[in-house]
Amino acid sequence: MSNRDSANPPGFNDAVPLAICYIDSSTSSHDEYLTLLQSKVSAPDKNFRDETVDGAPFLAGDAISKGHRYSPPVRSDRASAQGLLQQHLEKSSTLENLKRYSSTLLGRQNDAVIDEPFAPFRPPPRVTLSESRRDRWLQGLSDPMVPLSSLIKTIPHGLWGEDILRMLVKFRVPFTRAIWFIRCAGVNEARSFLRKVQTTDITEWVKNWTDVAAGFLISFISSFLNADIYSFADDYTYLLKLFGRLLAEELVSPKHFLLRIVSFSGDSSLKSFSLHFFALQFFSTSLIQYTHICRKCVITILQSYQQLIVDQPANLLKFSLLSKKVSHFLFTLAQKNIESFFFPTEWDKLKPTIILLWKDFPNYSTLLSIMQERNSKAMYMYKPVTSSIRFLQIISCLSFPVGWRTLAKDLFKLLPVYTGVPLLLHWCINCRSIFSGDRNFIVSSIFDNANFDRNLIVDLTLSFVLKLHPLEYNECVAAAQLLDHLAACGYFFFSKYIARLASLGYLRESMLNSSFMDDQRKILVQLPILRMSQQLKNKIYYILSKGNYFVDWSICDEYVKRFKEDHFSFMFKKEENYAIITLSLVKIASTPMSKLYEDYLVMLFAFHYSMFQVMTKLIADNLVHFSFQSCALIFLYKISSYFVLDAKLFSSICSVVPKTESQKLLLNEMGKLFQVELNFSYDSPDVNLLIEQFYEITSYESNYDDAFVEYKDATVANRKDFIEFLFHNITVSSKHTAVIFTSDLLMVLKIALNHPPYFDDLATTTFSSLLKRDECTILSFFKILQFYGCKLLSVDQIWAVVSDVYEAQDNNTTLKQFFNYLLDESTWPEGYLEERHWRSILCKEARKHDSGLKLFKLGIKLCTRNEQIMKTIWSFIHVHDCNVISEVIPDQRFLRTLTEHFMIDLRQLDIVTCLKKALVTLDEFSAPLYATWLTTLDDDELSELTDDVVQKKVLESLDNYKSGIWKLVLSGLPNCKTVFEHLLLFSLEERLDLPAAFLQDLIGASAYVMEQVPDSWFLEKLPCPLTQSLQSFSHLSNHIEVLDSTRQSRLTFLCHLILHMHGFVELTDQLATLESLTIRKCIYRNQELLDLLLFSIHLVKPNVETNDEVCNTLKAWENIESRPYTIDFPEALQQYSPRIVLYEPTFW
Repeated sequence: MSNRDSANPPGFNDAVPLAICYIDSSTSSHDEYLTLLQSKVSAPDKNFRDETVDGAPFLAGDAISKGHRYSPPVRSDRASAQGLLQQHLEKSSTLENLKRYSSTLLGRQNDAVIDEPFAPFRPPPRVTLSESRRDRWLQGLSDPMVPLSSLIKTIPHGLWGEDILRMLVKFRVPFTRAIWFIRCAGVNEARSFLRKVQTTDITEWVKNWTDVAAGFLISFISSFLNADIYSFADDYTYLLKLFGRLLAEELVSPKHFLLRIVSFSGDSSLKSFSLHFFALQFFSTSLIQYTHICRKCVITILQSYQQLIVDQPANLLKFSLLSKKVSHFLFTLAQKNIESFFFPTEWDKLKPTIILLWKDFPNYSTLLSIMQERNSKAMYMYKPVTSSIRFLQIISCLSFPVGWRTLAKDLFKLLPVYTGVPLLLHWCINCRSIFSGDRNFIVSSIFDNANFDRNLIVDLTLSFVLKLHPLEYNECVAAAQLLDHLAACGYFFFSKYIARLASLGYLRESMLNSSFMDDQRKILVQLPILRMSQQLKNKIYYILSKGNYFVDWSICDEYVKRFKEDHFSFMFKKEENYAIITLSLVKIASTPMSKLYEDYLVMLFAFHYSMFQVMTKLIADNLVHFSFQSCALIFLYKISSYFVLDAKLFSSICSVVPKTESQKLLLNEMGKLFQVELNFSYDSPDVNLLIEQFYEITSYESNYDDAFVEYKDATVANRKDFIEFLFHNITVSSKHTAVIFTSDLLMVLKIALNHPPYFDDLATTTFSSLLKRDECTILSFFKILQFYGCKLLSVDQIWAVVSDVYEAQDNNTTLKQFFNYLLDESTWPEGYLEERHWRSILCKEARKHDSGLKLFKLGIKLCTRNEQIMKTIWSFIHVHDCNVISEVIPDQRFLRTLTEHFMIDLRQLDIVTCLKKALVTLDEFSAPLYATWLTTLDDDELSELTDDVVQKKVLESLDNYKSGIWKLVLSGLPNCKTVFEHLLLFSLEERLDLPAAFLQDLIGASAYVMEQVPDSWFLEKLPCPLTQSLQSFSHLSNHIEVLDSTRQSRLTFLCHLILHMHGFVELTDQLATLESLTIRKCIYRNQELLDLLLFSIHLVKPNVETNDEVCNTLKAWENIESRPYTIDFPEALQQYSPRIVLYEPTFW
């Protein structure tokens, strides 16, 4: 008997010990043994089973109870012939004789004919039995004491497919006997199949049987909801082990079976996923052998797990236990077969789930970084995005804290510094009225970590400012904020700016009134001049005076007075000069604060208007004063998701000595969030003391309702009840300060209690109750914004509640009021800056989430569409592509009105002229809006934009080419794919001197055509020009050592075109040319190009599928006598222990 000991992998604790005793015949004496070796009709080491000799011992009771040992061919194996052999081997004659005898023996062995003493195979016959006789026969089969020799004569006919598996489960037939029955029935079915189809190919029959068997297992899993849990568990365990034996015995096609099991998708319930996962885990050792099936298994598990998270299973304990098993299984799978985690197209969606599952594994980051590198690289090769678009996508979707050094490195890999810095500055001022104060932080932080020469950034910033075209008010303010912030960080100098204007001649009397200087004055008049020298101020005043621009600084004192009188209703007037706002806030901040909320508002004003130097100084000063310390920490925690710590504030936080529980808690949270080393240790808060101290600090201003004061002492009794009371108090309260400070207290308690689940439930319930009232007042809306600002509600939670209320109500009056408040600030009362700020943040953050887009889609549908709301909607859609915009605003008539209202040229020019102008004047921000407008036009209006006309206008724009713009513009045309196909063929057939940037953009066009499925006419024309273009490139680059940018772009384009189209048309003829290019010096010296070439060759080269040997033969089915297996058992089924061996009795 031979078996292999193997450690059991985790997750297979239910597998039964298996060890089959195979009976091999051997001779009982030396003479017979030597005669057998010398015989020519039997090969050495080939022993055959002898029933009479080796089967007899098993009939004795002693042999069964004590075991049986075969007679050895020699009397003793302890004696040694080492000395005798050593003496002979020292003689040269002995070695020569040994060599001669060995050669003769091997020659005779090769010539020997093996004549196995078995008659031709005849399958056991089957007979037709009644149902009762068939059940008795199956009952006998399940009884190990009934010999198979008595059952073989009456094998029932008609049991096959799902029926045979169902009966085996019903009667709990032992596995070895079940396999015997399946073999007997299957070999008859197979021979019947061969006779019917008149063929010798058994492949189709094996696959059909495998499909039926896998289908039975899948349907069994699906029937779980209607089954008794205990009987189902026993049946399921038995069935999995039976299928494990079928795989081991080669009685099903492994690839086909595993693929069916992996592809099964039941409902999204926790029970269904658990059963499916258990099956995948059970067959994991077989799965690892097939990378493509294993990859599909990983994707299936991750997608199902994601759906479970979305559905939020009720039994969190079971979900937690299952999560641990899933994470361990996937982590082990990644270590054994990392190729199974190579899925570039799904990587970005599934990566967060992998991180969530593996976060508790030590050093998982190394494994994840390898996967990230391979998938990202492959995705970029396969479906590259225009560099500028990708650049904007990265910086628009940041969430703090950020790894700035890595971010800066990645950004300037996409674009060179001369292109990237202007685009970054353009993105920063292109805010469209939605709060963008964090953008200035992002720009300066990227500059700090980019390792560029500071003078280079100063020059690029200066050149950018001088090229600014006419701007709207909001963009002028954003530009002034940016320049002021960069000047404070040392990346811009106003003295150099004025000197550059003078050197260009714009400070002459004749030039001061030019249109260029009018554009510059719009920015200069907004600039804070507090830190400028008097000489520089005089020059700026002189420039402004020539354009009749004056600043009335006396307004600042009026603003200070109004703030002191009523800080709640205080607000700067609409479109106030930013310089006046800055000086007013500096004066307000320099006056003593009598109330906590005054101090809080000043910090918030500074943050809202991007006055980061003032804000940082205020926070640093407040952190060293006990009375204002809690206020500063609460403010800092609230803005932590939109703020970057600078060095001064960092040192201030480190030096703070907290005195109250809330201060310790918030400081500890800041330390974890910003990774700050604090000078105190902190374990867990005293919640009761925290509430008392928080109340004492804030109560002297009468900030709470009387009901809160009465209930405060009940905190010891039941914390959950107290928190429920706080939410209820906010719901019914009419006092604005009570809402603010109670919301802050809830925020602190949520941190202190480690984010208990009931907190989210109470927050959403309170929000829902506010929306279900007869009327949504402005105070109710402010309460919702306070919840969001205090991180008691997220965008996802807001959408969940709003969608539930929308489905439950008929007239939706309350929701209409809610959205009118959200989209139109002009209906608000004067003041309330904090609520205005959180409303801006909510609108900005909603653009990053799918739930936020759905929220705005519903809001646009329900709201009143006035001028102010149209501006808000325009600001919201300004950062999205035309597909997302069309999804958020499905009303085509309103979408057209909106785009034409803010893009005046669309109504003034004919369609062809408008397209020509758009291709050369639009930028990355406005091109998607133009494409959105194109989607609203009807066929008659688009009739002039034929394929030829559009292609001609694109080619005409190459002389004044703007990278990536034409793709964004044309994406709104219904014939976009056809135009892209014509441009791709043109680039192959006509010219080799196309601009490098245009060739790079053609890669994105090729990817778009691949996604939309290319037309047949394009696929017919493609191979010939593609081959010619490759050969032409190969000829031109034959003797070149270094490729210029144009040729690099052309080869990159050709490789990507092959990558994208090889799935639709045969392109193997181009492989020889691609392989020849890999040995060129100009290629293999360029690692990026070489990787792309090798990746293209690897994907395009046809994969020669190895035949499934299990499907091609009946050898395993004819082994009814259970001779030794030709393959090893999967590790999942091996629980063999050399100390405990379980012998199974012979079949016969």
